[in-house]
Amino acid sequence: MKSTKTVKEAYVFMGLTLALSYFVFWGPLVLFKIPTISFVSEVKGPTWAVALFVAGGFIPSLSAIFLTWSKEGLPGLRTLGQHSIQPWLALVPFYFSDRYCWNGRAAIH
Repeated sequence: MKSTKTVKEAYVFMGLTLALSYFVFWGPLVLFKIPTISFVSEVKGPTWAVALFVAGGFIPSLSAIFLTWSKEGLPGLRTLGQHSIQPWLALVPFYFSDRYCWNGRAAIH
């Protein structure tokens, strides 16, 4: 069973993420019916609205970084960065070996 502290931290993260996403970034665009980008029609909104819309997609990551920094400081950010990058670094040799080699021979593209 999760501790009360862990559940509280999850609620803080969810609350901050939803509040920033809906009330600061995406909410005003919807409330004032400001167009941003559309895959259906050719209507495009102003550049600032598109930037606000795209920035809203990064809010979960930015709020996680902010909460980690406020709780653990720079060592926590280093750990978060290492844990985020480490799985991708493990895949790099496999990507290059499968892409450029086939049956032990270099593939010509």
